[in-house]
Amino acid sequence: MKPVVPIPLSRDWNLITRTIIPVIQTPELVPGINGTSGLGDIQESLFFSPTKVGLGGIIWGAGPAISAPTATEPIYGTGKTSIGPTLVVLKSQGPWLFGSLAQNLWSVEAGPKERPAVNQMLLQPFVNYNLPHKWYLTSSPIITANWYLTSSPIITANWKLDDGRWLVPVGGGVGKIVRFGKVPVNVYGQFFGNAEYPNGTSKWSARFQMQFLFPRK
Repeated sequence: MKPVVPIPLSRDWNLITRTIIPVIQTPELVPGINGTSGLGDIQESLFFSPTKVGLGGIIWGAGPAISAPTATEPIYGTGKTSIGPTLVVLKSQGPWLFGSLAQNLWSVEAGPKERPAVNQMLLQPFVNYNLPHKWYLTSSPIITANWYLTSSPIITANWKLDDGRWLVPVGGGVGKIVRFGKVPVNVYGQFFGNAEYPNGTSKWSARFQMQFLFPRK
């Protein structure tokens, strides 16, 4: 669940809040190890953004991000409170919309000492191409890096060089703006092949999203 709320601060500035609430379900991966479900670490991002479009039609926002250790299962969170900067930049040009979101989080002195420290990057480039009848093509892979993983790379069974640090999906999908009653809803699906991924994880991933929109009158 990811509510995004714009809040006017003045004639020149807006505050955009972006809250990520992970609700996770893990199936039984191997016999004898039961599946589980629960809440992950909740993350709050605050973007201070000018009300006016910048030079070249650039729209941007920047501010702090904080991750709280709210996970109900150890595997669903870091066990640490983490903070860091976040930035989003985007531009609309004809049928194209493109940009990127970036952040890096570092753990602070909170949480169990036995849990490893956090130094994680997230980069999400995105591009949309609008088609007739409210359809669009889209790609918004979520690239992550765990900078604290410094072990020597290993060669996996499929001859893949892996140090466990990077997750790099490549792919995209299609979306459409539909209406549920009077409420517009942005629906899309994307499929990715992982060019880089930690050993023992999947080569593929998929994302399906329904985004309820509440435009100003």
